[in-house]
Amino acid sequence: MSPTGGTERVAQAVYEAFSEHRIYPVMYDYLKPRSRSVVHQFKADELLIFICPTYFGRMPSCLNDFSGLRSRNAKAFIISTYGNRTCGDQPREIAAMLTQKGFGWQAMRRLSCVTALMMS
Repeated sequence: MSPTGGTERVAQAVYEAFSEHRIYPVMYDYLKPRSRSVVHQFKADELLIFICPTYFGRMPSCLNDFSGLRSRNAKAFIISTYGNRTCGDQPREIAAMLTQKGFGWQAMRRLSCVTALMMS
């Protein structure tokens, strides 16, 4: 989880967007040790949307030895969240990790999104 909760808010927004089209994603918090200890196998016809906070331009160190994620050429999409600096090498680190775990890639692009502070 990110310190400000931004990653969780992004994940919730993605979930709600899919749900509007009657697609109900299953959400896992891989930053929690209990979630990392369970093996999640993705099939070729499934999509992983990997939403991850950035810490000092890197992926969270707890993901370095993450063995609970496997795929048989399922596609993956990475959404990196970060605060007041750049996402650095984090997207490449996550792409390498997911490729090593069997996820396939057709193309990888980096998009920059400007977020607006919403006040209620």
